[in-house]
Amino acid sequence: MWLRSFLVTLSAFAPGRRTFPGYKIYSENEIGIDDFSEACRNALIALVRCDDAISEWTRALYHGILPIEVDVDSVCDAGCARAILDWQLAVDTYCGDSKWADGAPAGVMGSFILYGIKETCQTDKKTGKNCNDVIPKFSDADTIEKMLDNELYSPFPSESPKPVFCLSDVKHIAQPGDTCDSLAVKYSVSLAAIFYGNPDILDCNDMVQGVLICLPL
Repeated sequence: MWLRSFLVTLSAFAPGRRTFPGYKIYSENEIGIDDFSEACRNALIALVRCDDAISEWTRALYHGILPIEVDVDSVCDAGCARAILDWQLAVDTYCGDSKWADGAPAGVMGSFILYGIKETCQTDKKTGKNCNDVIPKFSDADTIEKMLDNELYSPFPSESPKPVFCLSDVKHIAQPGDTCDSLAVKYSVSLAAIFYGNPDILDCNDMVQGVLICLPL
């Protein structure tokens, strides 16, 4: 699982484990929570020991630079990532395939938070600095083609890459108005899986028209 290997990396640079008051990803009064079994509800409302700043990560999108008042080291605390993973595993165990009224998996918020942690806590291998602190110092460029070679986010391909393999072989071309949520309902698949499996989706609620989307199994 990608997060387990990520936790090893995170532990290498994260400060010692901190003690957080914690917060609940879902509250007892969440609309629709009574539709789940008691065991599932207990898993959903369990306290997670994390910085409260991540409680705002309720959508699948690129978070970029965090507000100046947010302590990145606190957000990236290895204990928090483990707490979210434990919460996700508990929800998967006790909720199974249960879904919210909109078709989203019971633990969808945990998926968004884990993605946010992975994105926010990446570091530049050359400098050891947080990637979101390095990117703003890049030179301004109107297009990717005009970016300086030493500032490219990834190696520039010398030739056109091969088409990305789609395991399900079910593909969708993004249309005006498409969102991860609408596609999840249309194809009866996980919203989080759509976002994870398609790196070209930067914002689930603002898809670029014409982008090829591989639907999960």
